[in-house]
Amino acid sequence: LGIMLLLVILYSVAQYALARLIESGELGMEGEIAAATGATQSFGILMLNGAASSTGAFFLSVIVAALFIGADFGCGTMRLYVGRGVSKTSVYLSKFVCIFTVTAVYVLVSYLMCVIAALAVGVSPGTIKEYSATTAECLGIYLVTALVMSSIYTCVCFLVRSKAGGLGILLAMYVLLGSVLTTIIQLSLGMTINAETPANYFCMFLNPYFTTDSLARLDLLTTKELACALGGSLFWTLAFGALGIVCNNKRDVK
Repeated sequence: LGIMLLLVILYSVAQYALARLIESGELGMEGEIAAATGATQSFGILMLNGAASSTGAFFLSVIVAALFIGADFGCGTMRLYVGRGVSKTSVYLSKFVCIFTVTAVYVLVSYLMCVIAALAVGVSPGTIKEYSATTAECLGIYLVTALVMSSIYTCVCFLVRSKAGGLGILLAMYVLLGSVLTTIIQLSLGMTINAETPANYFCMFLNPYFTTDSLARLDLLTTKELACALGGSLFWTLAFGALGIVCNNKRDVK
């Protein structure tokens, strides 16, 4: 939570500085004061709608998941559970619920932090109220995303059964699937700042790692993109959940 607070402070300070830069006219923009006011409101709402991404909530939950599950395998607690007659499926599902709860709490706290930060940098309560419906939708989709991420985290950690190994793989997935893969696809499609978005680009929202960084602009998402985001989340939640349970039940606890 301390790291999340630090990220919110850094993010909001950077936005405030950019708005003041626009107001000063050094960027050569017309209507500087009006633009600065608009920039402050827009940046603040973007930060609020993408609160979970702005605070690194999903990145931090990776660490919690890897340490939480890896520690149980490392110190023999998992073997103790099974030895006392607790089914492997029950253990798996209990860990999944715990990780989802932690991730969901991170998401909720991130929104609280970003509301306070948005007000602190000059976003008016009226603007926050005006966009409250969109913000609520973003929060709902982020909670769905927390569900699929928790399923992925639980599956990988139970397959690896090591704090260091689980953390390394999950962080690699976060970077490769969330940033590197997106950049490669965009470059291969010839997408630049002013380029037209390809018609089939909505398929990118099947990737939950891409979705987490795109929800700040929920108002700009098409029906296909939103359907892919929700449908993809449901599919990956069930797929990783089934894979994790099956593999965990077939392996011995050592």
